[in-house]
Amino acid sequence: DPNLEAWEHDLSNQLPHSAIIVDESSMVDIDLMRVLMDATPGFSRLILVGDYDQLPSVGPGRLLRDLIEIGSVPVTRLNRIFRQKDGSDIIGVSHDIRTGASPNIDPLAPSSLGEGSCSFYHCDDAIVLSNKIPAMVKGLASTYGLDPMEIQVLTPMRKGPLGTEALNQILQ
Repeated sequence: DPNLEAWEHDLSNQLPHSAIIVDESSMVDIDLMRVLMDATPGFSRLILVGDYDQLPSVGPGRLLRDLIEIGSVPVTRLNRIFRQKDGSDIIGVSHDIRTGASPNIDPLAPSSLGEGSCSFYHCDDAIVLSNKIPAMVKGLASTYGLDPMEIQVLTPMRKGPLGTEALNQILQ
C-alpha cells in the first residue's frame, strides 16, 4: 500500500496461493525479494520469469542472474527474442551495452526512426537535455502522427534532472 508505505502481505499475513509467478524478475532487487519470500508460504511454488541478459534492477542485487548462475534451481531458456522484430536496433544496442561495447546508434533524425529503432542525441548537460525532451516528444508525435500521450519516456532513476520526478513535471 503506497499510501501507508507498508506491505499487505508479510510473514504474519502470507499470500494464500499455491503458485506465485513473478514476471520481469530480473528487475527484482534484494529488498523486494525479501518481502516476497516473507509473504510466500512454504508450500507455494515460486516461478520467476525474466531475462538473464536484461540490465539488472535499479536497486541492490541481481537476484535472477545469481539464482541462475548458482545452478540450484531449474531453468528454462528461450533462445529467440519475441519482444522486438528481427533486425530491431534495440536488440543490437542492448547486446552492446551488456557486453560493455559502445553501441553504434545513429544521431536523432526522424527519417531514421521507426518501430524497434534507436537513436542518439548527444548532450553533456542533464538540465539542458531534460528541457529538450518535451520538444523531442512533440517532434516524434508529429513525425509519426501520434498523440504525444502515446509516447513513453523511460529513465532508470527517480531523482535528478533526468529522473522520473523531474521529467514527469517537465512533460506535464
